[in-house]
Amino acid sequence: MTTTRFAFGLLFLTLAISSPWGQESFLSDRSVLELDPERQRLADIRVERLIRRPFSFRIATPAQVLDPSPLIEASHRFKQISRELYAQEKIAAILQGRLDRLERVGQDLRLDPLEQARWDLLSAKTRVETLELKAAQLKARLLAEWGALLCGWAENGSENLLKLARGEAYLLRLTPAQSDLPLTAALEYQGELFPLEYIGPAPKTDPVFSGSPRYYLTSSPPALTLGFRLTAWLTEAVEAIPIPRQAVIWHQGGPWVFVQISPARFERRSIRVRSQTEEGYWVEQGVEAGEEVVVQGAPLLLAEELKAAIPDEDNAD
Repeated sequence: MTTTRFAFGLLFLTLAISSPWGQESFLSDRSVLELDPERQRLADIRVERLIRRPFSFRIATPAQVLDPSPLIEASHRFKQISRELYAQEKIAAILQGRLDRLERVGQDLRLDPLEQARWDLLSAKTRVETLELKAAQLKARLLAEWGALLCGWAENGSENLLKLARGEAYLLRLTPAQSDLPLTAALEYQGELFPLEYIGPAPKTDPVFSGSPRYYLTSSPPALTLGFRLTAWLTEAVEAIPIPRQAVIWHQGGPWVFVQISPARFERRSIRVRSQTEEGYWVEQGVEAGEEVVVQGAPLLLAEELKAAIPDEDNAD
């Protein structure tokens, strides 16, 4: 029975720590393990005090140079509809006034002029409603394809849209994998980085990349090709805690570390990794500066915890 229990424990340990994404297990989300100093010495357990440091990181993100011509054409169409609508509303107001006057003296008039005035007013109102419907349909299409921000540009004739039309700026759509990533970005083009101006969120219309798309503007480089897919970098300067790679174990689908909370006690904690570099992991949640994390022997501590969690078949018999 002891051999069976040992083999089961070894298999379970392999499943728990061999994959970088871990496996489900029966261990709790947060636990404390006791290991006396002598056993720590024999296992060569080593700890390191954590410090918080400034850190700048970059995240590669797909980017596409968008063709603004549909927006420019829609802007012209909005202006045309607006002019026609203004004229028809003026005509309808004049016809309404004419009809009101005719109705006041209607008893002294033949029926034909009065009916004709009513028909003229109805026709003018119908043209107004038709133009309003066209404007609403155009707006609905732009909202679905381009989102509220750029729809507003087209509807109001934004200066940014004029810059796009004159080739003085370019519109890009970046598609980060997550919505909580930094907004500051730069475009990589011909080996150089060019700053991007964040405009706002974009609708999810890219058939190639999934994520949380955003709009950006840039006035450089001067000769981008419309439709091209490039790489942009999201950048952010933060303060985080660097933790060596060997200190992190992957368990239950996420990264964990062991923190020494007393000479003989270690607490296993889930951490939130902000970024990963050659140095290791930059952590923003789960540990604090000044705490001591196990940088050598973390898998052995996990093995001890797993062993303690395996039922003792000898005693069960």
